[in-house]
Amino acid sequence: MRKKSPAIIIDYCQRIVTSYQIVSEHVKALERDGLWKLGNLYFDAVAMQLEVISEYVCKLLDNTGDFGQQLPYLYPEVPWSQIHRFRQLLAHWYIDKVSPDDVKDILKNSLPLLIDTIKKIESDLS
Repeated sequence: MRKKSPAIIIDYCQRIVTSYQIVSEHVKALERDGLWKLGNLYFDAVAMQLEVISEYVCKLLDNTGDFGQQLPYLYPEVPWSQIHRFRQLLAHWYIDKVSPDDVKDILKNSLPLLIDTIKKIESDLS
C-alpha cells in the first residue's frame, strides 16, 4: 500500500483539533442555556462538529495508506472503530438515535482522549 505524506495526516489532525475548539465554544453556550436536545441550535452545532471530527478520523483510517492501517495498533487507547460507527449514525441522519446523554459522555470522556492522541500523532510526525 502507498504511503501518504505526513503533511496530509497532519492536516487531518489539525482539522480535528479545530473542530474540537469549535465544539468547546458551542458546549459553553449549551451549558448556559441548558437545552441539551435535538433541535437546539448549539446542540445541533455540536453534533455537526462531532460529525466533522469523526469524518476526519475516518479519513485518517481510510485515506492514509499504511499509516491508517497501523493507527489502531499504534494508538490503541482510542476506540477507532466506535468513532467510525458514530460517524455513520451522524452522517446518515440517525441523529435521533444519539441521546443528549450520549453526546455529553462523548464530550466528557471520549473526545479529550481523542484530541490528546491526535496531538500526539501530530507531534510524532513532526
